Amino acid sequence: MVQSGHIQMCVFWILLLQFAAAVSSQTSSYFTVRVGDDVTLPCENVIKPNCGSNNWLYSTPKQSETEELVNLGKICESSKSDRLSLTADCSLLIEQVTDEDAGLYTCRQFISGRQQGSDHAAYLSVIHITKQTDTDKVTLTCSVLTYEGCRHTVEWLIKSTRNIKISQSNCRSSVSIDSDRKDESFTCKVTDNNNNSVLLCSSEPQTPCVDKTTTTLATTPSTQMTKNNKQMDENFNKTATSDPSTQSHCWWRLMVGSVGVAALISAVVVVNIWTRAKVRKSETDENKVCSDEEDAL
Repeated sequence: MVQSGHIQMCVFWILLLQFAAAVSSQTSSYFTVRVGDDVTLPCENVIKPNCGSNNWLYSTPKQSETEELVNLGKICESSKSDRLSLTADCSLLIEQVTDEDAGLYTCRQFISGRQQGSDHAAYLSVIHITKQTDTDKVTLTCSVLTYEGCRHTVEWLIKSTRNIKISQSNCRSSVSIDSDRKDESFTCKVTDNNNNSVLLCSSEPQTPCVDKTTTTLATTPSTQMTKNNKQMDENFNKTATSDPSTQSHCWWRLMVGSVGVAALISAVVVVNIWTRAKVRKSETDENKVCSDEEDAL
């Protein structure tokens, strides 16, 4: 009985350590682009340089099943396969991004049918700006489509609020203006609270957004948007130790991680105490039975 209890505890510890290792080693990145732009999602866990072990998966809360986009370096047949390709470093390039592309992209490595290493998660959010013209009013709407929940701040930057009505909601902002101002250009500011990046997007269609950090206008969306996203990550990493707001964000993540580890340890201790108590009770019951039998003899 004691040996069986010890075996169960060993198995529990092994599973717990494997789970903790998987959680701690998994990496993630966040990207926000406008409809019509191109985006390159990096894979941080590449094993083979020719992408022969590379798999890309796509999922959204609306889908019941995960969609396979790339299998062992080859593009799978899907609704977006004609817009997908792999770069030299096995990153996933998505051309002409649409609303339906928002979601979670997971890069996973397989060798001989077995997964190698941990996943890399790339969260893609998509900015969509629409213009609706009525008889005497024009309504501009700026919204962000995300994987799950809203972690973006969306607002219109208006210099003159004359005869303007603004409505704000979760990941969405609308502004109604008089028709005599319909030819004016307005700017939508989108802040990604995951990495503190800021994009300024014009109400004019087919106009690339401007990264406020680099203040560089994307003249070629297929290449410049990718550079802007990489630059945002580099700037965020460089300022992580000097910017107080960034420091607090990092410390908050560290604190949440510590609480999670503490919760796991507490659970292990409780299970360990419960198991030991159960084993001791079983031993006591067995000894009592044996004692009763001896007394009877």
